[in-house]
Amino acid sequence: MQMGNQFLFFPTTIMQVSTGLAEEFGYVPQGTTHDQPIILDAIVEAHRLKYGDAFSRETCMDYLEIRSEQWLTKAFGKPAFYSGFAINGQYAYDEKSDYRRSGFMGYSFTQAFISEGDAVEVYAFEDSNGMDYYLYFLDNDQRVNELNMTAGQSKELVLEGLMFAYGGPMTDEDRRKHRLVSNVKGAQLVCVDVHSGATTPLEGAVTDDSGRVCLSLPKSGTYYISSQGGHCRYNTKLANPWLVVRVS
Repeated sequence: MQMGNQFLFFPTTIMQVSTGLAEEFGYVPQGTTHDQPIILDAIVEAHRLKYGDAFSRETCMDYLEIRSEQWLTKAFGKPAFYSGFAINGQYAYDEKSDYRRSGFMGYSFTQAFISEGDAVEVYAFEDSNGMDYYLYFLDNDQRVNELNMTAGQSKELVLEGLMFAYGGPMTDEDRRKHRLVSNVKGAQLVCVDVHSGATTPLEGAVTDDSGRVCLSLPKSGTYYISSQGGHCRYNTKLANPWLVVRVS
């Protein structure tokens, strides 16, 4: 979960999500529970994880609100103009729907199902038009969220962004045709403390004009990598990427 350009929960946080939590807390009508958890169940569980007993049926609206099952207007007690989510880095849409100018029909917070092992990301858009870019790392033109390296090894990565709300439900060909994908230049790679959310800049790891950057970590261990700052096409807001690097 990220808001205000900072991770509240890094996507490697493990949660046990039960089916029907959103219904239990009154966010969906009674009798609408499915056999499989939905995105909103995971969001409710994240609030329970953070606030414990303070997040109850009586107080939950102080922390989390959803409008028309379509977007969050408040999360973790902070107002949000508009919000979105990704499942395993992808926009959730109905593959059987008609493919229109805007792509496939997207799923709402109550329509998108999740399964064991899924990486769920939820964020509040900061741009009033929802033009925020969802960022990710590329290794040899393939999106990656995990890497294995040796100490001192240098790995060239590319930081790229997708205008998620508009290009998410499209094919990759149409995303690029409509200029909804962009490299990210001038972004500083950082190491994230997954417990506090604090970040430490990695020396010399700044993306060039093509979004390229060399990553090198001198000691063994597990590192949680993201980026701060940088510029995409149209100079709009950026959602933080994430990468787990295991160094031997």
